[in-house]
Parts: sequence; structure tokens; C-alpha cells
Amino acid sequence: MVEEQFAVYLRQTRERAVRQMQAAQDVMGEWLDLVRQCTETRLDSFEAEDVTADPAYREALRLYARVAASVGWFAHRAPAIEAGEGE
Repeated sequence: MVEEQFAVYLRQTRERAVRQMQAAQDVMGEWLDLVRQCTETRLDSFEAEDVTADPAYREALRLYARVAASVGWFAHRAPAIEAGEGE
């Protein structure tokens, strides 16, 4: 019974972590959109080629991509880790 309760709490905690990580990713998406708008203003250009060539905007994109990948990786690997399956 204790192991079953522990497993339920473990799963619920993982699910809560995934939800919070996804919420953080959503906020970072808003941040990225604002960075894009600031970049457009700074460059006085709305052309995608100009904006994506900007080093600061590229760095913001990379940062967002890392966070998004981490969220996905956690959601994918956490159940296996809980089951004792390491890589």
C-alpha cells in the first residue's frame, strides 16, 4: 500500500512538474515574441531575413529551443527514470 501511494505521489509530482515547465515555456514564448518585436524596431525592419540574422534574436531563439527541448526530454524520460531505467 505504501509503495502504491508513493508511486501515485511520484506520478502526480512529475505531472505537476511537466505542467509548470510547460507554463514556463509558454511565458518564454511570450518573451521571445517581445524580443522579436524589439528587434524589428531596433532594425527598423519586419523582414524575417533581417530579424533572424540578428545575433541577439538568434540567441533568444536558441535559448527558447533549449527550454522547449528540456520540457520534452523531461516529459519523455521521467517515467523511465522512475522505473529505474537509466541511459
